[in-house]
Amino acid sequence: MEIIIINANDAGQRLDSFLKKIMPCTSAGLIYKYIRTNKIKLNSKKPKPDTRLCEGDEIKYFGDSSLLQNKKFEPVKYSLDVVYEDENILAVNKPAGLPCQSDARHQRDTLADYVKSYLFEKGEYDPNGEMSFSPALCNRLDFNTAGMCIAAKNAESLRILNAKIKSREVRRFYMCVTEGVPPEKSGIVKTQLQKDGGTNVSHIVTNGGKSAETHYMVLKENGKNALVELEIISGRSHQIRVHMAHLGCPVSGDPKYGFGGKGQKLISHKAIFAFKTDAGRLNYLKDKEIKTESRLSI
Repeated sequence: MEIIIINANDAGQRLDSFLKKIMPCTSAGLIYKYIRTNKIKLNSKKPKPDTRLCEGDEIKYFGDSSLLQNKKFEPVKYSLDVVYEDENILAVNKPAGLPCQSDARHQRDTLADYVKSYLFEKGEYDPNGEMSFSPALCNRLDFNTAGMCIAAKNAESLRILNAKIKSREVRRFYMCVTEGVPPEKSGIVKTQLQKDGGTNVSHIVTNGGKSAETHYMVLKENGKNALVELEIISGRSHQIRVHMAHLGCPVSGDPKYGFGGKGQKLISHKAIFAFKTDAGRLNYLKDKEIKTESRLSI
């Protein structure tokens, strides 16, 4: 028998969701069977799969102990440019050429690994004391895009920020240098985008895509290039790069939608926590602006 005590980061989620996280190689069918056959008990009682966990709850597990996730964490050597930090969130500058998360090409040494290693070194992340949670990024940037990413240090902050980003209560701003100058000093580009998973290229389509909206303002121009600030209302893959190319002025250095060159000149430089509804433990961030120093110029 294994005994699992629910901590603050595990609380608030459904029992079945929690079990799927700590038993990632186990089928959902087997997990539900364990619940039905009393191989999983919550506070010494037979639970329902959708029961919400509370801090201090006790799970008794009578199944195969080898199915439980054995969390292994190995810190990596990291370099982090911290923009803002408090007890709940961390904002860092991602350099171009660093992946946010692991994928088929990058299994290790990602920005997520850097964040976890940084917090582990500070004593703010204890992988051995966590069952289902690890610090996580709330927003991601393309591999070749630099700039600010926000991470949550605890599960409650992660849930709140993910919800606020989804409801567009966190405004995200970018800066870019374009090849050519946008036709208007400011404007809105609103299209439908569809991504080709095989080529990793996003296309503007007339139907069947996902709505993508970008607001832009030209800050400076010299006839050949423009320095542009952009706010994304949606958050689609390669959205800014596709929309600038659609206007006839692709992002300078963009190897996929532009003319390539030495470095893609696009950065995420500002976030505003424009909360319209209650944000719980993050209410203190309401209307706060976090900004990085833009290194782009024309």
